[in-house]
Amino acid sequence: MSDGITDSYRDQRRAEAYEEFLCRLADYIENPIEENLTVLKSAGEQTDGVPRGLVSGRTDISSGIEDLLKALFENDERIWGKLLLNAHGGYPEEGFRKLKRLSPFKDKIIVEVDYGIGFVSLSGEFQNLIDKVIGGAHNMKTYDGDSYMLAIPNDVLKDANVVWLKCGIGGVKGSRKAREK
Repeated sequence: MSDGITDSYRDQRRAEAYEEFLCRLADYIENPIEENLTVLKSAGEQTDGVPRGLVSGRTDISSGIEDLLKALFENDERIWGKLLLNAHGGYPEEGFRKLKRLSPFKDKIIVEVDYGIGFVSLSGEFQNLIDKVIGGAHNMKTYDGDSYMLAIPNDVLKDANVVWLKCGIGGVKGSRKAREK
């Protein structure tokens, strides 16, 4: 049994170890030599070695590393997408940036659209993009209680690449049609 402070510290340690793992993963993808693989596997084991925390659970990165690498080298967009979305939002995001430069999505803004039952949540780089438009291009505050409407041209996403990631319903193995045409 542990206390909340210890558990929070474990969460921080896991996040730092995972960030290190992501950086070592990028290093290996960039230069797939045995030495980099050894360092990568060690970083995965370090992450897995952190006990459960307050909000994060144990990981099992090291046991699936070979399958992950195979999929990444085959440019599996689904695996790349899951990895990048999982990596986004960490601190300092060095691992995310390094991996994204090596990914099939290097020149794209990535957004996860998670449809629940009666709601949708968005994550990924979308907020960063919006912040740049409002705060950068229009020099308006993005951090002090202000609200804005952003009018985006209808065809701005016409060339978007959509990659199915997963379904929250058990047994669903791929994307499903919204309606028959």
